[in-house]
Amino acid sequence: MRKLCSLTFFTLLSVIGFAQKTAYTITVTDASTSNAVSNASVKIKGTNTGVSANESGTCNVQAKAGDVLEITSVGYNFVTVTLSSQTSVTVSLTKAVADLSDIVIVGTRGAARAKTETAVP
Repeated sequence: MRKLCSLTFFTLLSVIGFAQKTAYTITVTDASTSNAVSNASVKIKGTNTGVSANESGTCNVQAKAGDVLEITSVGYNFVTVTLSSQTSVTVSLTKAVADLSDIVIVGTRGAARAKTETAVP
């Protein structure tokens, strides 16, 4: 009987834990132009859960209030956002400025040349 009560308690506790997740709608925009940033990556920090924004810069994430989202996109700076009770979140990404004045070119020779073991006449 005691095992049955413990099993029931832990089952209810896990159901309550899963029930706290909420659907959040994330909109990712460019900070300078307010245009949508398509294909931005949105990941919940500390987990393997993540999604990509569609062409209009929006995506849906199942998360809990207090979770931290990591938003990245090629050519933009990394942004973190802490979720609250508001289910619609707009994130503005700033463009990353890269200094390309110092470029180092490294060349390799590729495969080694074949060595000849016999005498060449």
